[in-house]
Amino acid sequence: ITTTSGNMLFSGTFQNNGVFDIGSGTATTTGAFRNTSSTTNGTGILSVAGDFSASSTGAYTTSTGSMLRFAGGSAQTVTLGATLFPANVSSTKSPGTATFSGGGMTVANNVDMFGVGGSGINFATNALTVSGATVMQLGNVVTSTSGTLTFTGAVTSTGAIGSNSGDKLFSGTFQNNGIFDVGSGTATTPVAFRNTSSTANGTGILSVMTDFNVSSTGAFTTTTLSTLRFSGTTAAQVVTLEATLFADTVDSIKTGGFVTVNGGALNAADDLTLTGTGVSLQMGSNALTVGDAANLAILNSVSSTSGILTFTGAASSTGRITTTSGNMLFSGTFQNN
Repeated sequence: ITTTSGNMLFSGTFQNNGVFDIGSGTATTTGAFRNTSSTTNGTGILSVAGDFSASSTGAYTTSTGSMLRFAGGSAQTVTLGATLFPANVSSTKSPGTATFSGGGMTVANNVDMFGVGGSGINFATNALTVSGATVMQLGNVVTSTSGTLTFTGAVTSTGAIGSNSGDKLFSGTFQNNGIFDVGSGTATTPVAFRNTSSTANGTGILSVMTDFNVSSTGAFTTTTLSTLRFSGTTAAQVVTLEATLFADTVDSIKTGGFVTVNGGALNAADDLTLTGTGVSLQMGSNALTVGDAANLAILNSVSSTSGILTFTGAASSTGRITTTSGNMLFSGTFQNN
């Protein structure tokens, strides 16, 4: 079944065991679409409004301008025998969730989530990789239970991104204007992370490798088992705060360089642990409060110009703790090595 540029509509079940060529038109499936052979999406749109299954023998061939669209107003099941490789993906669902089973998805270009009323894609235990940009509007969700979510390009979201236990990697700029849930996995941001809305770090690790910006409207919610980690190489990192940042455990495994805090205080409810090979946490005129133990390995330092440094629990340091004119308070045992 083929067309060059015409549209196609399949209102009932469509079982493709042969050749299906969308061309540059739009093919819409409102019933179940099952592909066991060859589906070619030239520069057109495959708009799937019902369940979608592709067996391990079901080839799905795309070109740069093609689109796989999740549509309709109800839940969908996407059952795959192997990873799906679309060129671009969008969602216009209103509402409903497309839930993946058996295989993940690697998107060569962009993902656009434009649905309304609580629409989304749930990758469950399967992986998502996006090579291009990701744009998510309000009310759209990309989530998983344990599947890894990898965003290579820039991400701008007023929707929700999260996972129960899966890891998340943002290799491009991540602008969170919606909800970001780290869960119990590790979320890594090698490029700038800007939070103007809600970031929840359940029992996981938020590993910030470059700049981190939290506006006055940017909530950062943690539990007693979460970690804010400064990582990466010798590159300097700037943490720009418009209010006090309340974390649980704060640590650093940087291999050198500075972490400079501007604009607001840093409050670690639990431990502060600097075990990198030479990191300097520079508080400037901002206060640092550590609720429990502080441990500084050799070549690591905590400093301020006039910011108050408060260590409530035991502090042990083979590094440096210094200030120019700020006060320091050690409420627990202080072992200076």
